Amino acid sequence: MFFNNKKRKKITVASTISASGLVKAGGSNAMHGLYVNLAEYFDIEIIYIAPAHTSYYRKEIVPGLTETAIPKTSSHIKKEQEMTNFLHTNSTYDLSLMYFLDETPNYGISLKNSISTSDLVMIDRPYLFYEVRKYLNGRPLIHHSQNIEFFFKKSNIPKSPEADKALNDLFALEKQCYTYCVINFACSSQDLELMNTMYQIPKHQLRMLPNGVDCNDNLFVSVPNRILAKKRYALSKEKLAIFIGGGSKPNIEAGKMILKIAPFCAETKFVFAGSLCNALNSKRKLENILLLGPVSEETRKFLFSVVDIALNPMYSGSGSNIKMFDYMAMGIPIITSSFGARGIHDTSSFHIANTPEEFISAINAFELTNEQVAVAHARHIVETVYDWHVIANNAKDLLIQYMD
Repeated sequence: MFFNNKKRKKITVASTISASGLVKAGGSNAMHGLYVNLAEYFDIEIIYIAPAHTSYYRKEIVPGLTETAIPKTSSHIKKEQEMTNFLHTNSTYDLSLMYFLDETPNYGISLKNSISTSDLVMIDRPYLFYEVRKYLNGRPLIHHSQNIEFFFKKSNIPKSPEADKALNDLFALEKQCYTYCVINFACSSQDLELMNTMYQIPKHQLRMLPNGVDCNDNLFVSVPNRILAKKRYALSKEKLAIFIGGGSKPNIEAGKMILKIAPFCAETKFVFAGSLCNALNSKRKLENILLLGPVSEETRKFLFSVVDIALNPMYSGSGSNIKMFDYMAMGIPIITSSFGARGIHDTSSFHIANTPEEFISAINAFELTNEQVAVAHARHIVETVYDWHVIANNAKDLLIQYMD
């Protein structure tokens, strides 16, 4: 029998987000999906700057993938809170790293130690770039981002002279990071175009790395089985439309649009899940509106097995909407804006609606029994293109080029 004793290459990842899989949110899900699957090919160590309430840990997530969490110090948190009050926003968790990372010196120590034994370094979002650059010693650096951070933060921070200063600093940081990195991964063609035009990054430094889904963990529910599940839970007479999301401004704007069209779709019950519900609570309540708030993973999968439609009326933001891949994997018919479908190469299985009037028309005309071909096609797309195993396998070939 032949044994391959060649030592595996090591990658250090500097991150502001945990890849543990314990936090069920878009960015954390993407981190988990990508690096769990890349660990089939490389030894990967994530050095994670964690909230103060987190205890230090170093643990193996799966064989080949470890994560070291370095919690922020109390002095770091104090300065971050001052910045939060100053900018009137809750978006300073990572923004503050541009200014106050020295307040958590153990992060730099752990990062330096990890990089010293690595063949390649990756940075997830640009906020840790200044620290990472100190320890590279000639190693290639690759940037992976869910968003163009400047535009994402700009949409979430109230306008003020202080906000303008922070955003200008972020733009400069992001440009330096993109320019320095040998490759910049983005999850949509729109973000790649902005990197090229706004930040003047040459196209040979840009690559698509789409968001995805673990198809094995999000089992397909066919239309006949969806109808049976609705019958089992006495929901056969309900037309259920779901919108799920966190509390970012683009999600809240989308949620408010759905509230406005709900009176014109009286036969549909609109189910909202996620922290965006906090921002919708003060709005007028209708009989066909259900605000669940954050839900468990078990409840999410139950909802995804019995709803008729998933809605995605997104008109702003950056990156791509990870929830779309969950919908596609689990066989939920989708009504989305064109912008909401960014980062997905084949949108033929979706109902596209770009105005409130078009959403009203699409929802009222919707019939679940007509969707068997569309949902099967959507599942095929995620299995062949957007499953994390497929994405990691494609990324692996590029990463290897920078390790020899």
